Amino acid sequence: MQLTVTPVKEPKELARAALDKLDLKPAAESTCLTYEFPGGGFRCRYDRRWYADNSSGVLRLMNRGILAGQCNLALLPKRDPNRLVSLEKFQEDVRKALGDNFSKFVAAGQSVNESGYRVLRVVADGAVPGKPDNVPIRWIYYHLADRQGHQSALTFTIEQEHTDRFADADEPIVESLRFVER
Repeated sequence: MQLTVTPVKEPKELARAALDKLDLKPAAESTCLTYEFPGGGFRCRYDRRWYADNSSGVLRLMNRGILAGQCNLALLPKRDPNRLVSLEKFQEDVRKALGDNFSKFVAAGQSVNESGYRVLRVVADGAVPGKPDNVPIRWIYYHLADRQGHQSALTFTIEQEHTDRFADADEPIVESLRFVER
């Protein structure tokens, strides 16, 4: 076998003028990953700071080497769209779920995301037992439902000292969530 290497002229695509025109800043959609719920049912997009544990349905947000938050995702049974949980009932369910860890509600509201899904959002503060003291926590609970009655629940858990690091990291996940047939 013989191999001959011959220098070529610089390709015009690699010329300095062409390279200077390239926009090297990545578009937001090209830096996102897609999470598909184990077993199907829904998918969502998340940025690269989140790490998925597909076996448990958990996403963890790492910000500069620090765990800034966690997202637990769940697919709920399909329900008659006219009998979906109300915001008040959802708040009551959140209070019960947190039990003794609950301190106060910070916010509660209902909206529609870009897919037309109804979104219930409840924010609660509280604490969990830790050593040596209790650890202050903020929980952000979401209930999403489409017009056919598909439902999902997302719970974001953030240590209160990391709320600035977490910022609004929940919003792109909730906005991008789409129900898919199993």
